[in-house]
Amino acid sequence: IDGGVGGKIDTVRDTVTKFISTPPMRDRKKILIIEEFQEWSKDAVNAMLKILESPKKNIHFIFTAMKDMPASGIKSRCQTFKFKPANFQDIMLYLKSQMENIKYKDTNISLWDTTDIPKEFKLYGLKYIADSADGSYRAAIQYLEQCIDSEIYKVNLTPDESKNSELIINNMKQNFGFSSSEDITNMLVDISNGNVTETLFNSLTTGDYEKDFRLGYKIISDCVCYKAFRKIPGENQWLTNQTLRVLNTKHFDYLQETFETIMNMSSSYFNKNLYIIEMCKLVQKCKEIDSDTKILSERRTVRRVW
Repeated sequence: IDGGVGGKIDTVRDTVTKFISTPPMRDRKKILIIEEFQEWSKDAVNAMLKILESPKKNIHFIFTAMKDMPASGIKSRCQTFKFKPANFQDIMLYLKSQMENIKYKDTNISLWDTTDIPKEFKLYGLKYIADSADGSYRAAIQYLEQCIDSEIYKVNLTPDESKNSELIINNMKQNFGFSSSEDITNMLVDISNGNVTETLFNSLTTGDYEKDFRLGYKIISDCVCYKAFRKIPGENQWLTNQTLRVLNTKHFDYLQETFETIMNMSSSYFNKNLYIIEMCKLVQKCKEIDSDTKILSERRTVRRVW
């Protein structure tokens, strides 16, 4: 069952109830896999909980979710397994292989080989999708399908490859609200410098709050790791350089303090309102400190002139 499509209480009443009411046909056990369980409605979750409270012999359920689920009656009745997120290089290769195996519209040419999709999308676009997928192959495929279906890559191409890639990625951001780790890095650097960025505005209004927080928290954690060991385990030089950009900002300590506060106060579930409030307080704090420093510097300059 795809939870993103069939996450209503009717799914539990019809599909799930019917499934568990009949014994296995050939095998000893029956297994129902429910994907994207985080998308289920509250009524559907409660109905599912009642089923789990009266377990039937040889009937098993597997729930998958793209994010950590909050503590609940269902979670307490399950054995939880967390999978390591894929790195963006592996996701890029996976997206490339998918494009090689899918035909473009009504032709015999693959998405990868067609010239209608510019090479800038096949390189920079896929890299941006992979970086935005937060380690999830499923999310990456969903993002790619959105881009292909909407033909997001159709821009006014120029002879400048870097300009074309910038146009395509801006198109992706505006239409789908994607945010990559590079976007979040830039956001953290600007916040520490007391600036309110478009990325932060999107994150606090229309963005995926929890995903943006997780990306930011990982970057902050990498900074703390680098301060202690001068190395980030398993990361490449590009990601290390991105981390150092944040670590070397003026108010890194305030960034770290804010994200740790949000994490500590969201131990059981992610608190969207807390994230918005703390991020706004962080921007205000950095701006006020910079303002006070500027005033103090100007006063010292006046005294020296006097």
